[in-house]
Amino acid sequence: MFDYLLNEDQKKLRDETRDFVKSIPRKMILDMDADIIQFPKEFLQEAGRRNLMGCRYPKKWGGRGMDWVSTCMVMEEVGTLGYIFACTFGVGAELVCDAIILHGNDAQKEKYVKPLLAGEIFAAECLTEPRASKANTCTALWAAGGEAPPRQLTWPQATPQKERRLDSPWHSSRASPSRWPKLSPSWMLPGP
Repeated sequence: MFDYLLNEDQKKLRDETRDFVKSIPRKMILDMDADIIQFPKEFLQEAGRRNLMGCRYPKKWGGRGMDWVSTCMVMEEVGTLGYIFACTFGVGAELVCDAIILHGNDAQKEKYVKPLLAGEIFAAECLTEPRASKANTCTALWAAGGEAPPRQLTWPQATPQKERRLDSPWHSSRASPSRWPKLSPSWMLPGP
């Protein structure tokens, strides 16, 4: 990102992010490309240790209280490692945390957002497709890095395709590493 777009705090964060990116071993990048590493937990743990994830979220929940420009700049810098690293970085720290920050209660933010941003737990996004299944199971799954982490946020789509309206997200936990998780309606965030 161009220097003239950034204030001093953002430039400092950019430099911190560049240091993080330089610290990622070349072997990890090659192993991700070769599917030897399915999900780079160490990458997210280190990003969390450096407080780089979710920088636009309030400090109270583990962010830095910054803005979208800061978030875009961090994602751009992380993206220099490759698309999969930016996606892996952004799913838990941005997509999943965003839903919980916007629609969750304080207990949910404490339980999920803080540890996600700290790199202590991992998450994925999951979308359901109408008419794909009569059961409330995850019928279309994209998990960063190709491996389903223990927690997912699912956006069931209950309206016709043409309306493109997403209903309330559901949280699910993986029961077994050998099969896809089923939705857990007992933990549902209120919709907008």
